[in-house]
Amino acid sequence: MPLHSVEEIIAAMKALPPLERTRLCCMLRHRTPGLTDEYVMVRIAIIEDEERRHQRMVNLAMELGSTRQRKPGKRNVERDAEILRLAAERKTPGRIRQLIKRRWPRMQNGMPLTDGAVKAVIMRARGAQRQAS
Repeated sequence: MPLHSVEEIIAAMKALPPLERTRLCCMLRHRTPGLTDEYVMVRIAIIEDEERRHQRMVNLAMELGSTRQRKPGKRNVERDAEILRLAAERKTPGRIRQLIKRRWPRMQNGMPLTDGAVKAVIMRARGAQRQAS
């Protein structure tokens, strides 16, 4: 299939491995009148940037998928049990945090215990209960 425009050539280049893409780029610059080095290099940079962004998105999606499967560490089992006990007593996440912050002032990553962390423990336990039933 003949390629008639620069855009068609660039689209065809996307499918090539990087080394072959570079070789083709060099060949095109020498054989195509009116095709400037700057234009080709800018287009290649755009393609490579899109590929890097796509790869970052794939990596992030894989990381997020793996965090959903994680289990709380043994270090937090006692804290989580206390949070769930207080939640069963219908305490709010803010009140639970106030009640346990003296015993567990910081999370495992060193950050202060927050309402969001308490909510996460409660939601994780609810999700586990839903999966079990």
